[in-house]
Amino acid sequence: MSDLLPATRQAVGAAVEVVADGVRYGILIARLAKAGLALRHMAALAKSTFEYVGDCAASVDQLAEMASGMDVDAGTVAEHHEAANIMRGALANATTMAQECEEMSSLFDEASAAHQADYGAVAEAFQNMPVEPANREFYANR
Repeated sequence: MSDLLPATRQAVGAAVEVVADGVRYGILIARLAKAGLALRHMAALAKSTFEYVGDCAASVDQLAEMASGMDVDAGTVAEHHEAANIMRGALANATTMAQECEEMSSLFDEASAAHQADYGAVAEAFQNMPVEPANREFYANR
């Protein structure tokens, strides 16, 4: 009976290691997907927010032209046009950022797909082995 206790502990330890490997693989895939989704959301949010800024820039330019027609001093009109140009510059920067977020999102999706292609079958085969897995150190080189 005392001989069964160490063997049982070893078998349980091996089973825990197999589950841990599967969990790590699943967590990595989930985190890659989550990061890609978050970046896509951020890109969409930036686009919608800064479309509003583009509309504001056009409105400020219209106000500047209206002010010019009402004999408002040239300095005030110029300040309005400058404010509109600053808004358009922010819009350009935000658009670039949104595009980069979309690209990074695609890269996370590609990394997830590549990891699944490289290791998905291995992880599945490892979890479904008909025999007890070897000691964890045996798999350290994979």
